[in-house]
Amino acid sequence: MASSTNPRSEDLQPRRARLIAVTAVLFLSGVAAWTFASLESVSAMAVAMQQPARRESSGTREFNTVDYRIRVTPIAEGLRNPYGIAFLPGGDILVSQMNGDIRMIRGGRLLPQPVGQVPGVQVEESGPIFTASGLMDIALHPRFAQNRWVYFSYIKPGLGGTMAVGRAIFDGSAFSDYTDIFVANAAGPQGANIITRIAFAPDTTLYFAVSYHGDDKLAQDLNSHGGKVLRLRDDGTPAPGNPFIGQPDKRPEIFTYGHRGIHGLAVHPETGQVWIAEHGDELNIAKAGSNYGWPFQGIMGMGGGTPTPPAPRGVALVGPYVSWNPAINPSGLAFYTGDRFPRWKSNIFLGGLALQQVHRLALPSTTLNPDEPLFTQTRETLFTQIGGSVRDIRQGPDGLLYFVTVANPLAAPGALFRIEPVVLPN
Repeated sequence: MASSTNPRSEDLQPRRARLIAVTAVLFLSGVAAWTFASLESVSAMAVAMQQPARRESSGTREFNTVDYRIRVTPIAEGLRNPYGIAFLPGGDILVSQMNGDIRMIRGGRLLPQPVGQVPGVQVEESGPIFTASGLMDIALHPRFAQNRWVYFSYIKPGLGGTMAVGRAIFDGSAFSDYTDIFVANAAGPQGANIITRIAFAPDTTLYFAVSYHGDDKLAQDLNSHGGKVLRLRDDGTPAPGNPFIGQPDKRPEIFTYGHRGIHGLAVHPETGQVWIAEHGDELNIAKAGSNYGWPFQGIMGMGGGTPTPPAPRGVALVGPYVSWNPAINPSGLAFYTGDRFPRWKSNIFLGGLALQQVHRLALPSTTLNPDEPLFTQTRETLFTQIGGSVRDIRQGPDGLLYFVTVANPLAAPGALFRIEPVVLPN
């Protein structure tokens, strides 16, 4: 084998060939993305790409977008596979790590030790980015100021991993009284797709997205929690009004079904609608009792371009509300309501796992029909290749946007970043 410090010329030839191939793939992917984007999307990306990103000290970078020049600054580095973000009332930030730790950023600095460690987490950090398991999402109870409850979703050991929601009390410096409030019955093969997300509505209703666990049939089985969005009370019991309560062989917690894996989950702050970012290529509005089609439909098929199987006769499916082709692999979902980016009010922001991106989606109205695909919207990619796959994105109490990245391999350091305006529009 040639020395890495003095490679022979013949050793460089395959490296150059691989470099040329990768460059070609990236170029063609960009061309394809432009082809399938709306005209507004193309215009947005063209403006944003007119000037290259400018790197400042300590990893800070600047980018041009359609409406603003933005600064992206790392706030906390050295996180281990971060997954979710939650903001405390005073502005401190909790970050869940897939190894079971809960980290805290206080006063803009990452505390040296975890403030919590969720017990009983099945941790798998050696697999591909979509199949690793451990501690996942994190969210504050809407009445956190009174009850001090912080909720989290995670993977428990057994049958390839079992998806659960727990809660604990956080006193401002440490967690205590860890308790499971709900454990899903979905189970699948070891290393299967076991993604979860949680989100609260203001009335304390808790939505819990459970992936299909690598088993296609679970998503259509109403006696399984796999491939579903569940609607729960804050104690883990079924929420009143769920569509399948009282029906035999149907789980009373189920709100919607036919999902593969949901990487983003958020409740619209004005309409109360539940929005979900699906694995690969979809953004949907969850409507009670609806079937979102997995494994019978999907823009990308069942991987590698394999056609999806036809739906059984008489099965009604809800098509994608917004879709991407090529896929962007969205992860994390936030509605912007702040004042620091006035032109982005009511826009949706999505993290991108595939090309280390943050995506912006401007909707034509807040009055939208979840049963009809949305073809009119403005799309923009704020940046690409930020240094790690974007796992989650949230709005902070300061009106700025924050996101976490995870590096490959998964045990490599991740980071929390802040997006702020540099130049306001005229």
